[in-house]
Amino acid sequence: MKSSSRFPSFERKLPGKVLDALFDPPDSESRSHTHPAAGVSPPKFDMVWTWVNGSDPLHWKTLAASKNMKVTLRNRSLPPGDLSESDFESHYRRSPLYGAVHSSGPSSWPGGSKLYRDHDELRFSIRSAIQALHGHLRKLHVVAGDFAMPPEAVNRTLSLSPELLRSFHQYRLGQIPQWLRPGKVVNGEIREEWDDAGAGAHLNVLHHSQFFEDYKGTVFDSFAIESQLSRIPDISEHFIYMNDDYFLTSPLGAADFYTPQYGVVLRVQPDLLVTSSNPSLDNPDGEWRPLRYTNWLLDQRYGVRSRPYLTHMAKSLSLPILSEISLMSHPNSSNAHPFISIREALLRTSHHLFRGQFSGTVDHDDAYLIFFFGHHVVERWRELLLWSWLVGRIGGLNDEWRRDVEGVQAWQELAGNTSATRESEPVLNIGLAGRTTLRKEVVDNALGTRRTSATEYVFSSMDGYPYSGLEHTKQFPQYTQDSIWALKHSNLHIDCKITYGTCFPNNLNSASGLFKHVAFSNLDCGDCIIRALIIRSGSSGLKAFLPTRDRVVPARMETEEDVEHTFQEDPHLPLGSTWEELDFSLETVLAHWTRHREGEASVNLRIWVMRALERYRFVIGNTRTEFIQLRSLVSVSRQLESLRLMIKEKSSHPVAMVCVNDDLSMHASWVLGMYQKWARGLWPRKSAWERAGDL
Repeated sequence: MKSSSRFPSFERKLPGKVLDALFDPPDSESRSHTHPAAGVSPPKFDMVWTWVNGSDPLHWKTLAASKNMKVTLRNRSLPPGDLSESDFESHYRRSPLYGAVHSSGPSSWPGGSKLYRDHDELRFSIRSAIQALHGHLRKLHVVAGDFAMPPEAVNRTLSLSPELLRSFHQYRLGQIPQWLRPGKVVNGEIREEWDDAGAGAHLNVLHHSQFFEDYKGTVFDSFAIESQLSRIPDISEHFIYMNDDYFLTSPLGAADFYTPQYGVVLRVQPDLLVTSSNPSLDNPDGEWRPLRYTNWLLDQRYGVRSRPYLTHMAKSLSLPILSEISLMSHPNSSNAHPFISIREALLRTSHHLFRGQFSGTVDHDDAYLIFFFGHHVVERWRELLLWSWLVGRIGGLNDEWRRDVEGVQAWQELAGNTSATRESEPVLNIGLAGRTTLRKEVVDNALGTRRTSATEYVFSSMDGYPYSGLEHTKQFPQYTQDSIWALKHSNLHIDCKITYGTCFPNNLNSASGLFKHVAFSNLDCGDCIIRALIIRSGSSGLKAFLPTRDRVVPARMETEEDVEHTFQEDPHLPLGSTWEELDFSLETVLAHWTRHREGEASVNLRIWVMRALERYRFVIGNTRTEFIQLRSLVSVSRQLESLRLMIKEKSSHPVAMVCVNDDLSMHASWVLGMYQKWARGLWPRKSAWERAGDL
């Protein structure tokens, strides 16, 4: 990740009046079924697939060399790096544009091959996406591996000019799906781009060496590839990330991934929590080792807690947020830090050739960017809510926090009683109250025809923080009247407590210091404060958190050189990699935005906070999904047929996303034909970029 001083901003933003009505709706609107942003149209999406053809001899030969393994080809043992010209030519065919294009696979694979084995999944994954998201797509990106140009390709397979022959070592051989039509030659250059007017989308193939920040050579680690997704050129602000074994199986739309009304759609499993470790002792080939290490990275920045697993299906991602994560460094590089920064962890991950390469030592496990992204959005939202109230609304302009002034105001606002004191009510019991945020009529009004039957919204960021009490309840806070009644009559403990002495200790006399205490050090305090203020905000909106409309921060006179580009940045709190090292005082946080030239206005803190909150809005959705593991050759046919019937089933809540995971310990050539027949029956339409005569 190339570091930049410019904070990545969103181009699309809600109009100011809409944003104000969303966060602080008029009383009449909060009781109605209307949504302030109902008329705002969603964007079109790009989609990204990470793909590798593990049946490619160059792939497993290079993998074997990286692991110093021996592999078998036609019952002949080969040391790493040994592939004869005849071997190469027998597995590749000539192409006037690409040189070597994969034709057939090896007779056996090196260890761990199920991570890379290819059953033509990518072709049908793309077909499924085009069918499910027709009219919602802009560009499809296939991210593929590449290899050093092998000498055997130059000697026998490729026809190169003398100039190219002398410099062939500067070129790399990139994998391209065999079913793609040859690309176009424009001004002597090959364009790996295709259009399909019927699909309404554009396809391009991008290789790792073309966008990695610090490319070290062929990469087999999916976490390394994902760590660089923010560097893909010409990608939409909001895009959908797919593995090649993901399939979309029912009509979907913006409401299933991102809308301006509710933000990014996250799919998480509240009953499957990820704990933290650095290093982890889990299987280095699996995902739990990176999950636990990444949760440890989140702990350092946002406080220690278990966080829910993100469903292993299509993910909605935001480019500016991914780019923001890549900037999370230690603020003062001259100081010694016991652990590497988040940015350094991601960059180090990008250098890992395969999973678990350096596992077992501190700060060397893979950082899981996709997991980090989902929880970063949620945690940034949480800290902004607390900062807005404690520092932005109540704390003094010079970061004061006095027990008899700011402390009294805070306790009265939490209690909802202007006569409440810490002596008369030292403990506040906070329950749940009804909200209209996700009432069906409101969601229908907000999304209109864009809503599908595939995804049900179960929690909105506009209702606070979803992980409060999750370790005990295994479900998100519910704010509909029916849900609250059911919870109150269950055995679940849903109330929380705010104890003055614990949450507002006497030794803290700054607003930013108190904020860090409840936001990161004592998480229960922060979680319960958010719940209390959600109740004080009424049936919708977040007015109890917001600074007053007349709350402004005076401008500081600066020269034009000091101002530079800071006005173009989205409002945001400090990034960093650990919360202890950051300064959250009002003056420091707003330093960029209060540097004004003569004659320019001060910063309205309420508007600043609303724009900062807009960036991290999210909704948690439940989508019917199926995760299938093909483990036994004898059950493959039965599993695929059962899944086909499930997809074809007529239902008001259909199966919308499927992952078919190849976990076969043995391979049989007939599995490929069976798999293709199954997929072709579900997604028969060929795209314009597919070769004639293929499936």
